Amino acid sequence: MHSEEETRLSMESIRVANRLNTLATIFLPFTAVTGLFGMNLRSGFEDSPTWAFWVVLLCGMVLGLGISCWAAQGARARQEAKTHHP
Repeated sequence: MHSEEETRLSMESIRVANRLNTLATIFLPFTAVTGLFGMNLRSGFEDSPTWAFWVVLLCGMVLGLGISCWAAQGARARQEAKTHHP
């Protein structure tokens, strides 16, 4: 009975950790792009057209989504390998 409770709590902590990792995967590229645009250094972006901002933002979003999907697929494959492995 005690081991079942420990297993349940362990699985819940794994789900919470995966949720946290997913949030970090999604928002880390946003944080990097925001940090880049928030710096007051001469980088050449100061006089760039507005569309350059949107291109960089879109690239960050696509990269974040791609990494998130790749990580989720790898986690799913590892989970299936564990459940199907004798």
